[in-house]
Amino acid sequence: SNLEHVAAYAGSGFTVRGLDEPRFLPVASVDEGFFETLRSAPLAGRAFAPSDSEPVAVLSERLARQTGIPLASLLGRSIIVGEVTATVIGVMSADFAFPSQGTAVWIPARSAPAVSFDRSQDERRFRLIARLKPGVTIAQANANVAAARQRLVPDFQGSPAARPPVSSLKDAIIGRAQPVLAVFVASAVIVLLIASANIATILVGRTVARRREFAIRLALGASRSRLFTTIFSESLLIAVAGAVLGIALAVGGVSVIGSWGAGIVPRLADVRVDWAVLGFALAVTSLVSVAAATPAIRSITSETTIAREWVGTGRAGVRVRRVLAVVQIALAALLLSVGALLIRTLLGLLQADIGVEPRGVIVSQLMLADSMRFDAIDQRAWMQNLVAHVRATPGAVAAGVGSSLPPDNAPLVVTARFGIGPNVTETPELSLASVTPGYLEALGTRLLQGKYFDESDERRGDLVVLLSQSAARVLVKDVNPIGTQLPIELPGMRGRGRATVLGVVADVKYSGLESAPGPAIYVLWKELPAGQLYLALRTNGNALAAAPALNAVLREVDPRMPVMPIRRLDDVVQRSVADRRLRAVLGGGVALLAFAIALAGLAGGLGRMVSERRRELAIRVALGASRAQTLQAVMSEGSILAVAGVALGTLATIGAGDVLRSVVFGISPHDPATLSLVALFVGAGALMVCYLPARRAAATNPLDVLRDH
Repeated sequence: SNLEHVAAYAGSGFTVRGLDEPRFLPVASVDEGFFETLRSAPLAGRAFAPSDSEPVAVLSERLARQTGIPLASLLGRSIIVGEVTATVIGVMSADFAFPSQGTAVWIPARSAPAVSFDRSQDERRFRLIARLKPGVTIAQANANVAAARQRLVPDFQGSPAARPPVSSLKDAIIGRAQPVLAVFVASAVIVLLIASANIATILVGRTVARRREFAIRLALGASRSRLFTTIFSESLLIAVAGAVLGIALAVGGVSVIGSWGAGIVPRLADVRVDWAVLGFALAVTSLVSVAAATPAIRSITSETTIAREWVGTGRAGVRVRRVLAVVQIALAALLLSVGALLIRTLLGLLQADIGVEPRGVIVSQLMLADSMRFDAIDQRAWMQNLVAHVRATPGAVAAGVGSSLPPDNAPLVVTARFGIGPNVTETPELSLASVTPGYLEALGTRLLQGKYFDESDERRGDLVVLLSQSAARVLVKDVNPIGTQLPIELPGMRGRGRATVLGVVADVKYSGLESAPGPAIYVLWKELPAGQLYLALRTNGNALAAAPALNAVLREVDPRMPVMPIRRLDDVVQRSVADRRLRAVLGGGVALLAFAIALAGLAGGLGRMVSERRRELAIRVALGASRAQTLQAVMSEGSILAVAGVALGTLATIGAGDVLRSVVFGISPHDPATLSLVALFVGAGALMVCYLPARRAAATNPLDVLRDH
C-alpha cells in the first residue's frame, strides 16, 4: 500500500452533560489512529489507544476553558456524550481544528451512539484520512484506493459521486477558498501597483517643480553629493512615514477582520500579519520612492539644468505621467468591477426566493435524541404537549416542529426508482422532512394546491404527505396530484402502503442560497419521528420579543433538554451567506481604497500639468481665450486619460471573466449593467478630479503669471 496510518472519522452532534449545563456540541467519532495519523499530540493527557476498553473522550481546549475547571482536574472526569458515559482522557490544543473548526469533543467510533433509520442501525458515513508514504504522489494513492475499492466491492454500480477521489488535506480544507484567496491576493497586488504609480507620479512632479531650486543651489556652490543626499533622504523619509502608517493599518485591519470574520472563514482568527509579505511590499514602495527621485538626480548633473529638457519636463516625462495615470484608473476600474460583482452576488442571494417568508419567524433547535434517530415513538405525546404550549405563546400566529430548516438544513435525502420495464424512472435527490401540523405555516411555505397538515391528519390510519412543486412533477406528473397515491413506498414506512398526497407547496431551498430549490416530501412527524428537530414560531409583531417567552416554555416542558439559541429566521438566512458578505465588504473596501489612491494620483498629475502649462495658458488668455476655453483645454486632457483608463479597466474585467466566475453567483462576470455602472462611477470621479485643477487654471490672472516668468 502507498498509505500509512489510515484513520476514519465522522462528524456529528450530541448533547454533552457533566461539564456544566447540557449543551449540544459538534462531536467527531474517530478511530484510535486518528490523532497519530495527523501527528497531533494532546495539550494535556493522552490520545486514544487500542487498549481503551471503556468509552473515553478527548475535549477541545476551548470547551475545557469554558468550563472553568483546571485541565488537570478534567482528566479522569466522567461526562455523558449523547447516551454514552465516557471518561475524559485528554485535551487537544486550540490550534487543532479537525474535522471542523468547531469540533468540541472526540470519541472513539465504537463508543458513538448508533443511528437508527428504516430498520437499519448505525448508518453513519465515515471519511478516511491517511498519510502518504515518502515519495508517493496523490495520483498513485488514487490508483491504490481504486484498486482496493474494486477488490472490496467488485460489482459496484453506483455513480461516480459514490467513488470520491483521493485529495490532499490542504485542498479539502481550503479548496473552495483558493479562488477567492487568489482574487484578493491579486487585488492587493493591484493596490500596491496603483500606490507605487501614485508615488512615482507625485514625486516626479515634485521634482519637476524644484528644478529651479536645484539650479540655484548649484549656482551658489552646493555640492552635487549634498544634493544627492538631500534628495534620497527626503524620498526615504516619505517611504518610512508611509511604511509606519501602513504597518499600523495592516495590524489593525487584520485584527478587526479576523474578529469580525471568525467562524466564517476557517481559522481566520488565527491569521496574523505576515512580515515577509509586508517586508516585500515595503521594499517595493521604498524602491519606487527612490527611483522616482531619478529626475532630480539627473537635474543636478549639469549647471545648465534650467535650459535642459529631461524626463519630467520634456515629452518623455509627460508621456510617463500620462501612462501612469491611465494605468491607475484602469486598475481601479478593474477592482471596482470585481467589488460591484461581489456586492451584486450578495444582494442577489439575499433577495432570492427561498420558498418561505422568514420575516416574523423565530427558530430554535430541539434535541430529542443525540443523533439523527427515527425511532423515538415514545415521545409523540411529549411533542404534542410542546407544540400546544408554544402555540399558546403571546403573539403566536403559527408554530410547529420539523426536521429540515431552510436555507441549508436537510439532513435526510433519498432517491427512488419506480415504473415497469423500460419506463423505469429514477428520481433526483428528494429531501424527506418530517413535520408537525403548523410547521410549514410557521415558516411561511406557500400552499399551491390542496391543504396543509392539520390535527385531524394525525388521527388518520393511512399515510398522507405533502409534496413540493418539483417533487409533484417528478412523482405524479401529468395528473392532478391531490388525492393521488405516490408511486413509491417511503423509507422508514415500508410495508404500510403508499401515501396519499394532501397538498402541494412551493419548492424550498434546503441546500444553500446558491443552490436551486429541490424536490421535497413532507410527512407527519408521528410517522417518521426524527430526534434532531427545528422549532419555528411565527409571531404577529417583533419576533425577538417573543424569544424569552419561548425559552420559558421550553424550560417548562423539559428542563433536561439542552438550551439551544433562539434566532430569527432572517438571521439564519443572513448567516448562511456570511462568507459572501465578508467577500463583498473586503472586495468593495479594497476597490474603493484603490479608487481613492488612483484619484489622488490623477489629481496630483493634472495639478502638476497645470503648473507646467501656466505660462502657456496665461498667454492664451492674454490673446483672448475665454475662461470656458481655458477650462476646456485642461479638462480635455484629463478626460482623455479618464476615458482611456475606464476602457482599459473594462477590457481587463472582461478578460478576467473565467477567474471571476468562481467568486460570483447568479450574475455573469461580464454583466453589462455592472460594468456600465462602474464605468460611469469611475469616469465621473475622474472628471470631477480633473475639474478642480482646470477651474483653478481658468481663474488664474495671466498678468501675475507672465510677471513671474
